[in-house]
Amino acid sequence: MKKLLAVLLAVMMLAAVAVGCANNTGNTGDTNTGKTGDDGKTGTTARSDVKIGLGGEVLALSIFNSNVTQDTMNAKLIYDSLVENDKDGNIIPCLAKSWEVSDDGMVYTFHLQEGVKFHNGDEMTANDVAFSINRGIASPYLAANMGKYCDRAEAVDKYTAKMTMKQPYTAILAMMVQNFCVENEAYFKTFATEDEYIMKPMGTGPYKFVSYQTGVGLELEANEDYWRGAPSIKKMSEKIMTDVNAVATALETGDIDFAGVSSTVSNSSIPEFEASKNLEVHKIDGTMVWFFAVNTENKGYDNVKVRQAMAYALDKEYLLEVQAEGYGQVANTLNSPSTFGFYEEPKFEYSVDKAKSLLEEAGYKDGAGLPALQAVIRQDRQKGTEVFQQCLKEVGINMEINVQENTTYLTTCRQGNFGTSLIASTMPSDAALFDKFWLTESVGADNYARLKMPELDQLLNQAGTITDSAKRVDLYKQAYTIANNLCAYIPCFYVDNIVVANKNLNIGNRYPDAPFLRFEEMSWK
Repeated sequence: MKKLLAVLLAVMMLAAVAVGCANNTGNTGDTNTGKTGDDGKTGTTARSDVKIGLGGEVLALSIFNSNVTQDTMNAKLIYDSLVENDKDGNIIPCLAKSWEVSDDGMVYTFHLQEGVKFHNGDEMTANDVAFSINRGIASPYLAANMGKYCDRAEAVDKYTAKMTMKQPYTAILAMMVQNFCVENEAYFKTFATEDEYIMKPMGTGPYKFVSYQTGVGLELEANEDYWRGAPSIKKMSEKIMTDVNAVATALETGDIDFAGVSSTVSNSSIPEFEASKNLEVHKIDGTMVWFFAVNTENKGYDNVKVRQAMAYALDKEYLLEVQAEGYGQVANTLNSPSTFGFYEEPKFEYSVDKAKSLLEEAGYKDGAGLPALQAVIRQDRQKGTEVFQQCLKEVGINMEINVQENTTYLTTCRQGNFGTSLIASTMPSDAALFDKFWLTESVGADNYARLKMPELDQLLNQAGTITDSAKRVDLYKQAYTIANNLCAYIPCFYVDNIVVANKNLNIGNRYPDAPFLRFEEMSWK
């Protein structure tokens, strides 16, 4: 290094200062070897790659086959939807350049962009759109919306597709922003089974799939022929990191350039990140709600008074402080104040006395006779779950915690093999998009609580199928008065989105839908 510094000093004193600064951070900063310094540049040329943290194993790179965060995040890079949100949450064209809705809300006609190519060079047509809509209708992950309300889709001509509804569904386009993509019908049919297909994606999106290695991560490359223009970042390397301490270390050493979407940033490390000369902390308005789902089929916990006691026992302010370092706001319902149909009554404010009284009314005084509650969680939710464990112990309810890998714990919960779990979900623009948590037909999918209540089903179905806004608001008030009182889900908090990135990485605009950023907008300053 002394020899290198001598050479650099002979050329330019300033360069030696820059190298010295880079060495102080533990990175090489050696521009002659082509290695990357802390500023995100290689030599005098800005980088064209980015390394990001990935929160767990990828299960399926198709929106129709998974709703795990890291899966859908990457599916949105590989595929495009018919519609999308702008920065203000308005629904705007994507692969559909325009559309019409019949007066009765039963037929949607999509007029498609022309000349859009899949990654293999095939042109995207109405046949692919119709095929994808029909895939969505059949998907168990979309049972509460597409499966429930959409009947079929067909191609009218090469660039026009028609979707026919079983009944009107006001939120269908908002749902398509979040949970829909256009797949290549001909390519799909080259696979013998769907299982073979889901990890070999090929869409129209800004990035192409390169490879995936279990336990290591995912590699994507830019689609240079992207119909909206090639992205600035040409290579995206996603490294699997499930431990928040490993994420923090990787950010500090430059092993990754970005974390906070899929991978979790430890909020306790934020002061250190803010003090770093090489990193920038971006605090973005929250788009996620956190809640405890309670399995209503389990003995004892099938009693609403027991679940209400659990809700009263939870100190949400303490939970917010421990799990999210206070970066957020307490929640009293699953929807957010910006959600159409938001209603947060009744509230269950922290009260040990009320919790104990309800347990006694339920026949479980001081928790006697109540089976231990089995909590199934992912690793980065352990601190918050331990808070709930402490709160419940104070009123006599015992909890046992089972930590599972990030991508398996939700499967365990969907199968009903749990008592409670701390879950986070993107807040919807319309309350209809959260019907999936409540409707009977979603048991085994996103109805983690395994709740079956015909009265609630009926109210939610009515609210989702009428167009009169005032009537919809009233129906959601009725529905959520019931739903909130059931305590099948115990709302915890709305968490602020914290993203940490290399200081010279432009992370692009913020959006209201998950994952709240568009990775294709990233670039090096």
